[in-house]
Amino acid sequence: MNTYTPLKKTSILEVLKKNGRINLLEQCFADQLDASARLVDHQENPARLSGLGLRHEDKAIPYQGLPYVMSNSTFLRIGGLLERVAVIVERAIDLYLNDASVRDFFKLQARYEHLIRLGAAYRPRVQYCRYDFTIDDAGRPRIYELNTHSPAGSSFYERFAQVFRHNLVMEELQQLGLDPVVTPLEKQGAFAKAVIEAASTANLNQPTHSAAILNSKYLTMNNELDLIKEQFIAEGKPAIRCYVEDLRFEEGTLYFEDKPIDICFNKFDDTHGPDAYECAFSRTHAEVQAYLDAVGTGKVFAVNTFASMYLPENKSMLAFLWSPLLRPHINAEEYELIREVVPYTRLLRHLNPNELKHVISNRRELVLKRSLDTRGRSVVIGRDVDDKEWEQAIHQAVEVQEEEDFVIQELSAVETCMATLPGMQEPGQYFTSLAYFMIHGKAQGILVRTSAEATTNVAREGFVQPFLVVR
Repeated sequence: MNTYTPLKKTSILEVLKKNGRINLLEQCFADQLDASARLVDHQENPARLSGLGLRHEDKAIPYQGLPYVMSNSTFLRIGGLLERVAVIVERAIDLYLNDASVRDFFKLQARYEHLIRLGAAYRPRVQYCRYDFTIDDAGRPRIYELNTHSPAGSSFYERFAQVFRHNLVMEELQQLGLDPVVTPLEKQGAFAKAVIEAASTANLNQPTHSAAILNSKYLTMNNELDLIKEQFIAEGKPAIRCYVEDLRFEEGTLYFEDKPIDICFNKFDDTHGPDAYECAFSRTHAEVQAYLDAVGTGKVFAVNTFASMYLPENKSMLAFLWSPLLRPHINAEEYELIREVVPYTRLLRHLNPNELKHVISNRRELVLKRSLDTRGRSVVIGRDVDDKEWEQAIHQAVEVQEEEDFVIQELSAVETCMATLPGMQEPGQYFTSLAYFMIHGKAQGILVRTSAEATTNVAREGFVQPFLVVR
């Protein structure tokens, strides 16, 4: 079972000064704010969210209006650490492409290998990603997952900020003396501006061509796509939404109908099982060959590249960061950085019998994850299951590890709080994780997700909180 230690009633400013962060959802802090103002915000926020098009897969986004507050110095310090990790991740992609022993470490299936080797002439290959992390008692970020496939939330970011700026709670916090800082991702059109700038640098942005916001007709994801399209258009870049299967490649140009395309944003999901169409490309290459040809010949700017989608997104990447294979390619400072911010992670198939026994006997310290999966579908948190369930999960993973990889990771416990949400009579325990958006390897802004489940995924009974940076 998860444990929670109640906090003493301490002033909001005192805790923020001491820790550099504070979650105002926590009961003892929420009680210091005006309850009637919070209720007004709760009643008015759904209309604000809907009016700004903030929806998750055509449903209202679950949202609670009390913010997670962070000092600007903490925000910049953590962002700087993650930017250094991003450099190492790019280096790991190069090692995969050039070193057979590294490819053997990952043991990716042939269909992924083919896609990764289509390559990209521009850098970074990880144009857009989200680093999911928590903060430990020493104030260190602990990165437990990299989302480089199609991370959600960047185009929502500025609109969440708009909602919160109109909240009465925001006024109250300013009256307490908190001075808000506008983060890069809160600025209008930040995501589209960054992509257009990077494409222009790579000589892949023509005024006569469109940006294509792609998903698949077999596994359609609508989350954010209209907002992303709107951002591009607002920045002067023509944009369309379409299925990747409906593209054609003629005389060196990618088209949807009669519209030439030079920028592609890919919104695909990974599922598991016999009917899985990972990124729409493992089902069959025939229907997506036009896109593959455009990427392979360097005629489009892809966000993200296949290399970034199938290597950093793969949880085996975190195990590789701890692998002796990487050690000759990083300096002493980078070596210490990884140990500071990345929880110890191992491939399950690399464990010897004694190490496997240790894993089975120490479930409370560990997490089991399928290497290529999303939305927390395969995550087993050892302390949240009993001994029998944990051992069964480990044995089931071992049985299939020749076909698909799993990792064992040191538990980086997400933050917990007790909170009474509007409409509830009794407080409940909630878990909060943070996600830092990185664009071109630069830290841009943090998304806050809280849930009654420790996986803290909005798709799994979670909700979004506002994020507020203050001087």
